[in-house]
Amino acid sequence: MKIWVRRGLDGFQPIDEEGSDFFRTLEPYSIAQATITIPRNLAHHRKFFALLNVVYKSCGNWKSVDHMLIELKFRLGMVELVTFANNTLIKVPASISFAKMDQAEFNKFYDRALVELCDMAGGIKEDELRNAIMEQIAAA
Repeated sequence: MKIWVRRGLDGFQPIDEEGSDFFRTLEPYSIAQATITIPRNLAHHRKFFALLNVVYKSCGNWKSVDHMLIELKFRLGMVELVTFANNTLIKVPASISFAKMDQAEFNKFYDRALVELCDMAGGIKEDELRNAIMEQIAAA
């Protein structure tokens, strides 16, 4: 079962009726196993793509933003191994989709990507890149 909860001062509380119904079925002090994930923040996802666009526009070393993202993923080691029917093994870029990463994982990815993109852009300073991203977001 998947329910949504919010952490309050007294612990986790359900945020909808389905979660409330489930909590009512639990005996006091009973133990249940839970997997906690933090849903992705759409604004942070957009900020990442603004970051990619700033670097792409300032450097133009790639055919497209998608090609730059592929290179970034390889540089960060974000690859999956795929085996073809003839046993040929290749690396393909891993997904950063909402289904594949929760917010905590995306935060780590974003921080590593920012540092790597500074290098890919020829040594842009992180603060300068952060400011350029914020300007682009503000202009949108």
